[in-house]
Amino acid sequence: MASKARLALSRWIARLWPLTVVGIVCGATLGAFALHSSSATPSVSAMIRIDQPIDPNQIMTTNTQASESQQSYISGEVAYLSSPGFRAALQTELAEPTKTTFSVSQDSLSSIVTLSSTAPSVPQAERVINTALKLYGDHVTQQNRERGQAAVDALSAAIDSLRDQLRTAGEAAAAPPEYDESGNPLPRPVVPDMTGVPDRINVLENQRLFISVQMLRSPGVQVVQQPTETPPTGVPRWWLGAIGGGLLGGIAALSFSIIWRKRTDVITSMAAFEGEVASVVWPVVRLHKRGERAKVTKAEAGSARAVYAQLPAARGACFLIVGASADSGTSGMARLLSFAAAEHGLVETVRQRRAEEVLARPLSPRNRHSPTIVIDGGSLTNSSALPQAAATATHIIVVAMIGSDAYRQVRMVIQLARAHGVPVFAVGARRALFGGGRSRESKPIAITEQPQQPPRHAEIPAEEEHSADLESA
Repeated sequence: MASKARLALSRWIARLWPLTVVGIVCGATLGAFALHSSSATPSVSAMIRIDQPIDPNQIMTTNTQASESQQSYISGEVAYLSSPGFRAALQTELAEPTKTTFSVSQDSLSSIVTLSSTAPSVPQAERVINTALKLYGDHVTQQNRERGQAAVDALSAAIDSLRDQLRTAGEAAAAPPEYDESGNPLPRPVVPDMTGVPDRINVLENQRLFISVQMLRSPGVQVVQQPTETPPTGVPRWWLGAIGGGLLGGIAALSFSIIWRKRTDVITSMAAFEGEVASVVWPVVRLHKRGERAKVTKAEAGSARAVYAQLPAARGACFLIVGASADSGTSGMARLLSFAAAEHGLVETVRQRRAEEVLARPLSPRNRHSPTIVIDGGSLTNSSALPQAAATATHIIVVAMIGSDAYRQVRMVIQLARAHGVPVFAVGARRALFGGGRSRESKPIAITEQPQQPPRHAEIPAEEEHSADLESA
């Protein structure tokens, strides 16, 4: 049983396509699983709008903000968000050893900036985005306060200086006159004109108030889209894994099958027997698993006629069909050859199970008007009647299953034929993948030529006799 299983496995591998299909399926499964596992990291993104805050210089100089300044500010902020310093601060704030990624991109030249993160899970990626938003918001707030506080301090100093000047001028104007020793009034010190100073102080105080209000405002960062899981785009990666894995698996399995064929000496082409047999008969016949009395389809009829036409002196001959192995399909070949021979005269078919009993009786001499005898001889390993059948046959037809039988098995049958001096013909066969295509049956076409004398039937009690109509068999 174990040897039969090993033989069946060896033949299955040598047929190329079964193992190739298995390799493709296994490779595609492994490739899809591998890339599916590696691409299972979710991605989360958020969108923010960045507005340039009002600079204190604009308030103090009453200048308007240029559009180029806005774009330059946003580009600088994107550069900051992408900087190693911000990433380091983000990693420190997260304080997690998990592997996460963070990226920033600007939507064309608009003020919309997209923050993206990938992490082992969606909550972790969302935490990365939320932490980045908090850090960036704190950074903008701190920058605004630092700039605003510096402007407020400068304005406060200017206001204090003007107030000091105004107070000094007022004190000088209100001071009583001074006299010298002679009683003459001394010249009064020159008092600067302070006419516009109070208005100037009011302007500076308003500017300081505006800047203080700006410092209390929230940072110019508006969340347009909350952190949301990003759906994958394009072809799923596991598809690419399945395609690549299937391709590699199929190539590996096919290569292994080819190496196995070379190692086990499996037949790949019947052309290798040219010169060793009388003739290699073409085409390669597709054999279906059918019963002995099954109807012959049109496709089978064409193959049967082509094979029969290449056999010399086929009329009234005795054909011994021998397989290279027990699975070479001799019964199917005998059925087809009997069909083709029935178109040219009477046919007697000897099945393998009764070959030994039939061949034990003497066979009358063969001539052109004798019934054609087709003997299903089986193989050398499962038929003990082959030597006797070879001695009575006029033609020996070796059937070899391509991709399954071995060259040495065919050469053993060729040696049997040479020992009896019988011409041997080689026919290649393949197992049909499906049930046989069209079920439309074909009947043998009877030949109208009549012999001068009625044909003598052999004294072999054949199991079947084919006349002009195969359905009578």
